[in-house]
Amino acid sequence: AAELYRADPDYLPLVLLHGLQGPIQVQGQAYNGQMPAWPQLGNEGVADVLNYVMSRWGNETVEGFEPYTPEAVEALGTQALSPEAVHQLRERLELP
Repeated sequence: AAELYRADPDYLPLVLLHGLQGPIQVQGQAYNGQMPAWPQLGNEGVADVLNYVMSRWGNETVEGFEPYTPEAVEALGTQALSPEAVHQLRERLELP
């Protein structure tokens, strides 16, 4: 999560809001499946989940981390993106 946040803080909420489909690499491991969108969480739930993730598992030290707010998540949710489009956004990120 830290690498994704550093590359583009808006990307993580987009994954939860719109889902993700396509091949990805995570710490050298290949994955090719579909993560569904989680609209049932609502804007506050998405912000809460992301703030939890960013405060655990070694993500606590991400410099410049600004907690997600329901308002920021809501603004990102207005974009009409498919899971494949979210995957294309990931491919454009400069990930290590």
